[in-house]
Amino acid sequence: MAARAKRRLSRAQVARRQRADGRRDPAYLMWVRGQQCLGCGRYGCDPHHEPPRSHADWHDHKTVPLCRQCHDRRHAMGAVRFWLAIEAMPSTVIGALRASYSQSFASEPPF
Repeated sequence: MAARAKRRLSRAQVARRQRADGRRDPAYLMWVRGQQCLGCGRYGCDPHHEPPRSHADWHDHKTVPLCRQCHDRRHAMGAVRFWLAIEAMPSTVIGALRASYSQSFASEPPF
């Protein structure tokens, strides 16, 4: 009996599954885009997933704001060297961002 070929999922199917399992949060990513870059302080950031999305433990709430230049630098240098260079701990920053995000919406009326 011939082995069945593994079915590949489309990008849309993958995105639906990621939203369903709670890993995707477009509103949080939009909020992160409006924060200052951790490397240089500029605004207009890319959300950088830490750990990367290829890692089994990734989640949209585990992102940090990095401008395009610092984002490229992070990938070129590697995680340890980059975080040492900017003197920050990603876990501490992620926790602070999540707390700030929660507080910014806690005062809004629930409509």
